[in-house]
Amino acid sequence: MKEAHFTAHSLRNSFALFLLAKGVHPKVVAEVLGHSSITITMDVYSKIIPGPKEMAMEQLRDFWVSGSLDLRRFLVRPAGVEPSTCGLGDRCSIL
Repeated sequence: MKEAHFTAHSLRNSFALFLLAKGVHPKVVAEVLGHSSITITMDVYSKIIPGPKEMAMEQLRDFWVSGSLDLRRFLVRPAGVEPSTCGLGDRCSIL
């Protein structure tokens, strides 16, 4: 069996990738790594981390799957109509 070879540099890269994959802001990762600017961090890792659109869609998917998304909170209700009674047959509109 072949032994795994880890270097301090590979552990540092793994740590940075883990933080970025978990959604930690690149500026924070740059500071933790000791980069003099976020540009250095983004030059090295931007090809690997998901872009803002991908991250937003992933968060929306997770929110939807968790069952926490209740569109009734975003409905504009006519006066006197309670949120729990504002259904598809009512004249409610989404903001």
